[in-house]
Order: sequence, then structure tokens, then C-alpha cells
Amino acid sequence: MTLSPEGTLAGNIQEIYWGEPAAAWRATYLAGDDIERSRYLDQKFCGAFPGAVLESASGEGIEDLNSNLVLRFRVKADSYAQKAGGLVLLRPRIMGWKGELVGEEGKERKLPFVFDMTKLHTDIFEITLPDGYSAEELPTPADAAFDFGEYHSRAVIEGKLLRYTRNYSIKKLVVPAERIGDVRKFFAVVAADQRAYAVLKPPPSPASP
Repeated sequence: MTLSPEGTLAGNIQEIYWGEPAAAWRATYLAGDDIERSRYLDQKFCGAFPGAVLESASGEGIEDLNSNLVLRFRVKADSYAQKAGGLVLLRPRIMGWKGELVGEEGKERKLPFVFDMTKLHTDIFEITLPDGYSAEELPTPADAAFDFGEYHSRAVIEGKLLRYTRNYSIKKLVVPAERIGDVRKFFAVVAADQRAYAVLKPPPSPASP
């Protein structure tokens, strides 16, 4: 992705699926006609990246059950980065909200918490910054490790490139009711990281003649 000095984010996003998520996506997509398929692509992407304009979308391996499913999107989001005083706020986690409803804290839970499936999600977002931008503050690395799941993220700047990576995995489907506190701690780390912003410093404005 590329960030403009005006705060517009634009570029390409590629998603790769395999296993059950790929099978479920294929089943829904292939069951529709051309209009329904186009609408399904639009809804899937716009639901994951609110406020973005989907300029194009395509898929690879949609009918080949022996290959990975690859979705490609060309997108543009105006005002993605926000100015605050002399700084710029940019959320490096562009899309892909990960979270669960675990009930009210402090309320006794009698049933175990059950995830829908085991999974591994790996995200890499790379944003090319405008000339002269530097990092005033980057999100704190996030780490949460439990026997049922792990979450790790990092944001770094290399030259003009802001790179955000994260790994989210669910390894056990059932967590006993008495351990709901651990599930809440896990998703608290996930939620805080997903909302975190990088604080950028643009170059000084040229002096008026």
C-alpha cells in the first residue's frame, strides 16, 4: 500500500486461503450467478475494510480444489491517516478484525468457551510512506501465548516502508469455563493491538516567501 501526504491509502491486497475457509468461500461463491458473485466479493472485502473503495477484485484457484484460493483486491481509502496537531496518526493493521464475544467480565460462566475451528492467520501489511516522514512512535509489540491460542505482532519502519506483521493462531477448540479469564486476557491483547496507531512526523512545511 502507499500513503499520500493527504492521508489517502491506496494499493493492492492479496489474501491466500486453504483448508476449510477456502472450501466454505468456494461453496458460497460458486453457488451464485455472475451478479451474485460480484456482490459477494464486494461485501466480503468492504466488510473487512470499512470506508475503502474497491476498485477491482479477482480470484485464482476458485474452481481448482487442489490449489490455494487467492483473492486480489485493488483498493483506495481516503482520509485513512488522520492529522493531529503537527503529527499524523496511521493504523498499521489495515484490515482483518480478530475477536470473540466472551460475555461480561465478572459474570460466572457455566459452559466452556468453544472456538469455531483451529486456525492460523498470518498478516503482512506494508505501507510506503511519503517522502520525509519519520516515526514519532510505533505500536508496542503485542504478545499473548496460551495453550489454546497465540497472538504476536510487530510494527517496524525500514526507510520509507512501515511494515506490520502478526500471527494469530487457535490451537484448541474448547476452553473450560473456569479459564474464561484467560480467554478475556488473550482477546484484550488482540483488541488493543488492532486499535493501535503509529504516530508519524511529516517533514516541515516549506517556509512562505
